[in-house]
Amino acid sequence: NFLSPAQEKAAVQSVVDQLAKDLPPAVIEAGRGKVSVNKVTRLLERTYSVLREFRDQRRLGFLGRAVVANAFKWELKERGYPVDFVDMATEGLIVALSKDIE
Repeated sequence: NFLSPAQEKAAVQSVVDQLAKDLPPAVIEAGRGKVSVNKVTRLLERTYSVLREFRDQRRLGFLGRAVVANAFKWELKERGYPVDFVDMATEGLIVALSKDIE
């Protein structure tokens, strides 16, 4: 159970479920130039915040953060988000998870 990534994957899936409701993949794909950069940034920051809280509660180390980032990337891809959006969002998550580590 110690090495099982099930909780990390479940947390990521929950967060991406909410992101997909607020910012569906089709909106990103069709709305280039129409979707506010501020809205996208705000929604991603909220997503990162939830996952930072999860990191702190679970006391995730390097491998745990890697599992979360990898699961996040694959979950976004599976939902149909554009590759450039997936890469940008994942990079932002990695930076967010690396900040404020106690």
